[in-house]
Amino acid sequence: MLHELDPRIPVYAVTPLTTLIDDSVAERVFVTRLLGGFAIIAILLAAVGLYGVVAYGVAQRTREVGVRVALRAQRRDVLRLVLASGLSFVVSGIAAGILASVAATRYLGTLVFGVSSTDLVTFAAAAVLLALVALLAHWVPVRRALRIDPARALGAE
Repeated sequence: MLHELDPRIPVYAVTPLTTLIDDSVAERVFVTRLLGGFAIIAILLAAVGLYGVVAYGVAQRTREVGVRVALRAQRRDVLRLVLASGLSFVVSGIAAGILASVAATRYLGTLVFGVSSTDLVTFAAAAVLLALVALLAHWVPVRRALRIDPARALGAE
């Protein structure tokens, strides 16, 4: 089209506008995807680690849970016992994570779009997500604790 107006004008590097826009944001998109991948890996590692700690704690307390069940403890009491032991880690971890995140916002603030770097809704959503992951990590150990047979638990030692 420009060539039709004046054929003597040299035209170099003709590129569609969408390609120019994609090239201009490619680095930010890459960094955002990389951080998102690291976040998913961190959540999975947190879930597996928390599951391991809670499962180990339940295994160590098998005799105690067996005695409680033998003394007619309700399911909710056993559930509370197991959840209380693991959720203290979760609450302290979420608190430490929020503090570290607030401290890191100074350095990562340029990577977020459409929200402030200290957006309360985002921090609350992350805390709720981690709490849900923690409850999911507790699911198998809680079920195992609720199925403990008092006779086998007391005769194990």
